[in-house]
Amino acid sequence: INSKATNDNVLKDLAAQGGGTKLKYTFYMTGSIGVGKSTTTDQLRNLTVLDEWQEPRLEILGKPWDTLSPSEKTTADAWIVGQFLKKNDLLRHSECAVMSVVDRPPLDPLVFTPIPERPAKAKTLLDTICPGDAYEVECGVVILLLGDPKELSARVRATGRKDYDDVRLKKMQGDMVALYEPMVGTIVINTQFMGITELTKRVAEVIHRSEYLPVNLTDELKKICGSVHAPAP
Repeated sequence: INSKATNDNVLKDLAAQGGGTKLKYTFYMTGSIGVGKSTTTDQLRNLTVLDEWQEPRLEILGKPWDTLSPSEKTTADAWIVGQFLKKNDLLRHSECAVMSVVDRPPLDPLVFTPIPERPAKAKTLLDTICPGDAYEVECGVVILLLGDPKELSARVRATGRKDYDDVRLKKMQGDMVALYEPMVGTIVINTQFMGITELTKRVAEVIHRSEYLPVNLTDELKKICGSVHAPAP
């Protein structure tokens, strides 16, 4: 669309006249460390891409999450939640003709949080990203990449992160599956035996050719923190 010939207001009107045509599509990429999430996202720069971190990463984030001291966890949590706020603000302020690929959705911090502590973490995420319920976490399709834990461990340890063995990555991946797979709007891709080119093509197929069924991430966070109860089966 030629933005010089069709400004945002005209485009919004055309979309409304067309029966409410969507003008914004968001895709969240997630998966275990080493699965190729960021590398795949980097291949999609023809779209709007929001990287995992909007600022230089804290040094302590290079450590496994379950080895951080209490004070390090507090520092890391505050910084990470702030990063998701920045990404959500960028998404919600983009109104017209935008297809965004986001490296990690805002529920990912829950994977690195013990289950009893997840309601409090979910509330912190909501209170920070959506202060006063003035707006919502931007909904979007969640693309969950899975891989063989032994292969993932070999990749990660080759970069010098020796603490990430296959047992730790298998647990991380299992926690992600348990969190995201039940959500309508999550698409799971098994990356085993896929090269980065093939994986990028598969993700592009999801973005450009699959039905757009976004996850309501605000409701999912509210369910976890107890503000909204899931409907009875």
